[in-house]
Amino acid sequence: MTTLLLFVIVIQIHKTNIHMETASDTSMRKDQTTDVGWVKNAEGGWSQNTPDSRGTIPDRLDNAGEWVETGNGWARSHTPSEETSGKFESTKTQLESNRELLASSELGVLLLNTYDAAVEADPRLADIIIVPYSAAERGAKGSAFARGADISESGKQEVHIRLNNLDASLELMQETLEKVPGLRELIAEKLLLDNPSELTALQLHTFVMLHEMGHLVEFMNYEGRMPELRKRQRAEKDALPLSNVATSALIDPTSVGGKYVRENWKAVSSEHGVSSIAELAEMKNNAHRNMTSETFADNFAAHILIYEPTLLDQLGSGNIEYYRDYKAA
Repeated sequence: MTTLLLFVIVIQIHKTNIHMETASDTSMRKDQTTDVGWVKNAEGGWSQNTPDSRGTIPDRLDNAGEWVETGNGWARSHTPSEETSGKFESTKTQLESNRELLASSELGVLLLNTYDAAVEADPRLADIIIVPYSAAERGAKGSAFARGADISESGKQEVHIRLNNLDASLELMQETLEKVPGLRELIAEKLLLDNPSELTALQLHTFVMLHEMGHLVEFMNYEGRMPELRKRQRAEKDALPLSNVATSALIDPTSVGGKYVRENWKAVSSEHGVSSIAELAEMKNNAHRNMTSETFADNFAAHILIYEPTLLDQLGSGNIEYYRDYKAA
């Protein structure tokens, strides 16, 4: 009886050892061939691990996103979301934010394809910030302006553009074409238009946006050397006739600059050798556009539109209803 009891105990111990060894071997094999759980695949979704899809540890860490500081400490920039049932909740890129802003605004849809073309020409423009133009901040007569990363509050390259109030925006462009002497001819020449009268307000507005993006391209070209660029720009601006009076202010009799010129016309006309406000405005505008940075920005804008003939033709059609009613997908 004692011998039988000992035999049974030995058998139980042997079975236990077999079970422990099997579990250990299985765990070891799993560590060698697969990984527990799911991993992000190339399409951005989740798939169960296989020996082929596992990848190396560095690969899987790269797919998990960068570490970012949050209000509750540090976390991966891409984390699983309960709402997406096991898929990553992707972070919106600056390019996506810019395109969404353009597509959803009344006037911005005119510029959506233009922006895409600009990004294709210089991919760095995908990271700029597009900001709706504020008339309260910059004046009702403005259309767009660039703000370099060295002076912007965001610390990034910014372009501020009129995006809403379509009729008023195009009316402003038309007024600019009519009141700034020589501007229509200058832009038409850059866009290779045979007849300057063919230039439309839509084309000018688009050209202006691209012109300001051209300034940002130059800013990025001078990364780390912005003081050098600013110094050159200031020197060239100081050399302009009536350097402290913008052309738009010069032709506006209600502006501070416009009032000054008219009140001191005898001295101003004699100094610059002109006989009319229109002649002075054309002289100043031509000198301004011949500045190094202005020429660079004009050429960038012209390059984009010349190589997008379909877009240029659409903007030249004068049919704004298509754009007003357009809904981006």
